[in-house]
Amino acid sequence: MNMVIEREIPINLVRPDAPITGRVVDSTSLTPDTDRNFCRHLVIDVEGTPLERNFEVGQSFGVIPRWNWNRRDNQLRLYSIASPSWGEYGEGKALATTVKRIIGEKEQTHELVMGTASNYLCDLPVGGEVQLTGPTGKQMLLPDADTRGGHNYVLLATGTGIAPFRGMIMELMHSGIAGEIHLIFGVPFSTDLYYSDFLREYDQRYPNFHFYTALSREEHTSSGERMYVQHRMRSIWDRLERVLHDENTLMYICGMAGMEAGIYELLLQRGCYQYFRNLPEELTNGKSRTPVKSGNVEHILRPNPKRLRVEVY
Repeated sequence: MNMVIEREIPINLVRPDAPITGRVVDSTSLTPDTDRNFCRHLVIDVEGTPLERNFEVGQSFGVIPRWNWNRRDNQLRLYSIASPSWGEYGEGKALATTVKRIIGEKEQTHELVMGTASNYLCDLPVGGEVQLTGPTGKQMLLPDADTRGGHNYVLLATGTGIAPFRGMIMELMHSGIAGEIHLIFGVPFSTDLYYSDFLREYDQRYPNFHFYTALSREEHTSSGERMYVQHRMRSIWDRLERVLHDENTLMYICGMAGMEAGIYELLLQRGCYQYFRNLPEELTNGKSRTPVKSGNVEHILRPNPKRLRVEVY
């Protein structure tokens, strides 16, 4: 069974030249005070705007930082919706996102680099207003409601790429699907496991939901490599093999650009060719030992959108 999306998807109802005003109703830290990273769960009220009841889990919305408003260097940033399609509190009146502060240093000059939109959003107090656009995106959508229950789902995330999967998991489990859901969440440290309490609770509550982690700075493989998502997949292959080869399984990848390369290589090594389209024969004959890099000039791997959806940034 392939992914079926025949429903009408709301797209670009609010454009950048006429943004709506949302209001922050919750801003909760997702990281401990001792963590060197800072990430927040932000909930924005959109009641009375075109976004109310007009977004889906897996889509994004745009943010225009107020201090850039009406300036030539104004740049809209997109943030994944972390709520199910009925919204954070029901009735589609509020949507949530996952925002990590971007704080760095220029290597040559040692100047501080501050992410414009991420720090703007994290600084907003409850009651603060923010300019929004959207929704955008059709890449990370769930199948139509009447076919969702016929699928298994393998969800692979790094960092704030967990945002759409939070809403997806809530929506899928609420619908009572019988298929298996396997989520692998890769981050550097255990303190970076956003929504870990929620994910572990679901892992305990639902027999068909399975949550795994890959902590690249705390764990190593048996060969001494850092533990990334593809290594965790390999380590639990006995649990994933049947699911991944099932024709009803859908896979979603979301997170930092480059994470997909190791995943693609593992899928090819294990004969999971159905997640790609137009594969060169040398990658399907079981003889190639050439490392596969996503988008390299020799092998540009194209996900099969009927089975695999990828959003990296």
